[in-house]
Amino acid sequence: MESFYHNDWNAIAERAGYSVRKLATLSSIPVQRLERGFRKYFHCKPKRWLMRKRLKNARARLARGHRVKIISQDLGFQRIEDFSRLFKRVYKISPSRWRKMHRHSF
Repeated sequence: MESFYHNDWNAIAERAGYSVRKLATLSSIPVQRLERGFRKYFHCKPKRWLMRKRLKNARARLARGHRVKIISQDLGFQRIEDFSRLFKRVYKISPSRWRKMHRHSF
């Protein structure tokens, strides 16, 4: 598990398209071991951790003025509605409204 802690999980997550299976493949760690490691080091399941990273990436891009549609496509959401619903559920505000309020703050 020591090597688990030294991986650059943020970069691997982005390359994996925020997919648990792809994350496991790119890090050369079986999915079950990946899940154990995430629970131990990040205190959550990989899926939840990936969702947080994906939304953090979205927030930063929204603050830089990127369009909601482009962000949702780039971050691998099937539909813009799926991205908007998740963003609003987590942050209690729509992505477009968040963008207007936080533009250039990152």
